[in-house]
Amino acid sequence: MGHALLVDEGFWEVLEPLLPERPRQRTGRPRVRDRAAFTAIVFVLVTGMPWRMVPKEIGCSGVTAWRRLRAWQAARGVGAPFFATAVERGVIPGSGRFST
Repeated sequence: MGHALLVDEGFWEVLEPLLPERPRQRTGRPRVRDRAAFTAIVFVLVTGMPWRMVPKEIGCSGVTAWRRLRAWQAARGVGAPFFATAVERGVIPGSGRFST
């Protein structure tokens, strides 16, 4: 399952500018791409499956996706608009939790 099936290019172009600036990485494992992390988040929210069941083909583990979700929600001014846009576009089922 490629991430393009869950998050198409046009939608990603709308969401990507809403993300916080990435921290500069000096050492360690390469950072998982934001699009892969968002796709894993969408997978969990849409399917209702546990984080540990995120398919490897998405390119992001469930733990990494969960941590990225938490970081994006905590980032001042990012969480609500970012996820509200996803709900408006129908990518994530609306629950009212991400209203601005």
